[in-house]
Parts: sequence; C-alpha cells; structure tokens
Amino acid sequence: MGKGRDADAVRVVHEVARRNGKTSPLTIEDLQACESLAVPGTPAQVQSTATAAVKRNLQKVDASHIKALFATKKLAFSTSVITVVWAFIGLG
Repeated sequence: MGKGRDADAVRVVHEVARRNGKTSPLTIEDLQACESLAVPGTPAQVQSTATAAVKRNLQKVDASHIKALFATKKLAFSTSVITVVWAFIGLG
C-alpha cells in the first residue's frame, strides 16, 4: 500500500485470509477512501526505500543525553576512560 499498489495489497490480504480459513471484506475502494482522509500538506505516498527509512529514523535521533556525558572536562575524561575499559573487556 505504501508504494501505491492498492490492488496488490487487497489481493494479498484476501490470500492471507483464505489461507487462515477466513474471509476479508477489504476492497480497493476502502483503501482509496483512506487516501481522501490524508492530512493536508503531507505527502500522499511515503518513500519506502531502505535509504528513505534510514533517513526518517535518523531524524528522530537526539544526542542531548550523550552531550551531557561530555559537559565538563572531568566528565568527558571519565566517560572516555570507561568506554575504553569496556572496549578492552569486549576485546578480551
């Protein structure tokens, strides 16, 4: 559905339901009705490539909790020493 292939999505849902011994009332019209409910100003179709997914996830990264570990020289030194020690433990 994210790639705009509603007919294929409906076919897959019906096939999964059939294999599970159920029926699905989903139709292409149901999916098209959802598109009309989209929020104005948002893209109708989200990119679904791996690169786009990585970019979306990286936008959520907030390094403020990591910056706090290096706020002062003493704290930066302690953080670095602990990180190096754990790296050596991991190599051991």
